Amino acid sequence: MKRLLSLVLSLVLFVPALFAQVEEGVESYEETAQVAESVTEPVAEQPVPIMQIVILVLVCAVALAIIVHMLYVCIFRKKLREDYTVAEFEAQRIAEGQSPKMTDEDMAICERLDQIRQLWTDVPTGPNETTPMPLKMRHITKARELVDAALATKPTDKDVVEMINGVNIIINESLKRQFNGSKTMIVISALVAAALTWMMGDPAPAILIGSGILLYIFASRTPIFVLVRKEMKGGGNRRSFLTLIFGGLFAAVATAPTYKTTTYYSDGSEETETDNSHTWFSLILTFVVAVMLAIFLWAIALINYLRNYWLYV
Repeated sequence: MKRLLSLVLSLVLFVPALFAQVEEGVESYEETAQVAESVTEPVAEQPVPIMQIVILVLVCAVALAIIVHMLYVCIFRKKLREDYTVAEFEAQRIAEGQSPKMTDEDMAICERLDQIRQLWTDVPTGPNETTPMPLKMRHITKARELVDAALATKPTDKDVVEMINGVNIIINESLKRQFNGSKTMIVISALVAAALTWMMGDPAPAILIGSGILLYIFASRTPIFVLVRKEMKGGGNRRSFLTLIFGGLFAAVATAPTYKTTTYYSDGSEETETDNSHTWFSLILTFVVAVMLAIFLWAIALINYLRNYWLYV
C-alpha cells in the first residue's frame, strides 16, 4: 500500500512537469532537435560483473556444502553396530571355508583392542564409578581402526566380541550432539528480524536473519565427547559471553536514572520537566548491538561450524 501511494504521488508530480517541458520544446525547434539527438544517442552497454557473479556462486556453493555436511552428520550418518555375536562370525568363517574358531594370529590382532583402554580417559559417571571415554577425535579414529582390524578377523572369542560391541556403544554415545550455543542470541536475532521486517515493510530481513538462526542452531550442535572434555576442565557451566553482554545492557536500561527538574514561579505555580536521555541512550545502544549481532549471525555460525565439525574445540 505504501509503495502504491508513493507511485501515485510520483505520477501526479511528474505529469505536469512533463507537459511543461513539452511546451518549452515546441517553442524552440533547435532545442527540440538537440534533445532528440541526445535521446537517440546509443547508450553504452554496462560490462557484466563477472567477478561478482563468480564470488556469489562460490559463496552459495560453500554455504550449500556446509548445510549438506551438517545435515549428514546430525541426521543421516549411520551408527556403528552394537550387536555383533559369536554365532554370526562362526557362520561367516564356515561360509568362507575357514576354521570356525580363531587362529593365534587372529587373536594377536584382537588383543590390540587393549590399546583403546590406554587412549581413553576414565570419566566419572556416578558415585565411585568411572567409564573410559574418548575426549579427542583422534582417539575415536584410532579406536575405530583397531575395531575394524579386529572385525576383519571374524572373531569368535566371546570377550573380544563383547569388547567390540562395548567400544562401538561408547563411540556412538560420544558422537551424539547437543546444542551448546547461546539461546540469548537466537531470541534477540528473532526479535531483530521481526522489528526490521515491520519497520522496512520487507520480508528480506526475516529471510536473511531467519536462515542465519537455522544455520546457527545446527552449527552449534557440539559432540558429547567435546562437552565432556570441557566439563572435566571446568568450563562446562560458564555463562556465554553474549548473555553477559546483553545482561549488562538490559541492566543499564533498567537502572538508567531519570532526572526531574521542577521550576517554581512567583505566582505559586510550578512546572516539572523529566529527562530520560540516559534511558533512551541505553535503549538505542542495546538495539544497535542487537542489530549488529543479527547481521553477523552467519559469520558466528560459520565459526561454530568449524569448531564443532572440524576442529572439535
